[in-house]
Amino acid sequence: MVLFASRSNDPSDGAPAEVWLITGFLGSGKTTLLREMVAQAAPGDLALIMNEFADIGIDQALLPADDDLVLVEGGCLCCTAKYDRIEVLHRLRADRKRPGGPRFRRLAIETTGLADPNPVVHALRNDRRLSRDFRLAAVVTVVDATSAWDRLETFDEAARQVAAADHLLLSKCDCVLPEELLVLRERLAQLNPLATQRATNRGRPVDFDSGEPRALEPVTRSALIHPWLASEPSRHTSGISSHVIECADPLDWNAFSDWLQGLCLARGRDLLRVKGVVYVAGEASARLINAVNFCIYPTETVELEQRPTDRVSRLVLIGRDLNPSALRRTLDAARRGARGTALA
Repeated sequence: MVLFASRSNDPSDGAPAEVWLITGFLGSGKTTLLREMVAQAAPGDLALIMNEFADIGIDQALLPADDDLVLVEGGCLCCTAKYDRIEVLHRLRADRKRPGGPRFRRLAIETTGLADPNPVVHALRNDRRLSRDFRLAAVVTVVDATSAWDRLETFDEAARQVAAADHLLLSKCDCVLPEELLVLRERLAQLNPLATQRATNRGRPVDFDSGEPRALEPVTRSALIHPWLASEPSRHTSGISSHVIECADPLDWNAFSDWLQGLCLARGRDLLRVKGVVYVAGEASARLINAVNFCIYPTETVELEQRPTDRVSRLVLIGRDLNPSALRRTLDAARRGARGTALA
């Protein structure tokens, strides 16, 4: 692993750095994207963590030469030990705080092509010290349009990378037929209806329709409600499916929380992602729900000003061999139990 950070003498304003987690299967085009990010970054703006599966990294040699980009230190972000993954981020956090240390507004983290990005997401969201100095902006997954079908069918890692994404960037689109690209996009949307999709042109994200460059935006709370929440369930790679659950009436928080914890405990290994917005009885604002595998992240309060009259709770669940009827049946049972308790 190599870690770079931009040299800058400007004092830190104490604001958390935006973290862009870049993932994607082997050969998908992550380094090309990173080269574009470095080329477009203002001096002192960007820090970069690159990961190599081999003992000797070569990707750093492919980056554009820049006197403002300096080597900080080595380490390992993708080893199996959780401590080592977090240690690298803590070292960078401490380096950013020390007098004369690197100052940067954004941090780009590249995972290896065989990595599951969720442990890094977990560390950034759950480690209190890291969350004070780093804020996860988005997970960006690069998808090779020429090999995505085979990768998704064969490798669980590829499916997990797609499921974790906030933004999907499709590379090598000019190497496949337009109709093949359309079918692939539909499949990716069904596997992860939460993510935006862009093509890439030499590592630069562009709109599919116009071909014009379009910057990737950090994922914001107000952008969480989209038409995908009402999409139809779908089944794809190796039994992986996405399902939408809607509840028109406000939820009893204790009953819903117990149901979600039970689901994660029972099916955590196969549960790639749970995300949505729920309305709780007695609360004016909505709550943002995030869960991956066995882990449920702390809820956040969200204001959805663009849809003030819509108080329908919506959850998207992505996982392997999920039974939508059982999901709905168990949730309804939990809600009925809560109502019975309230009447007792």
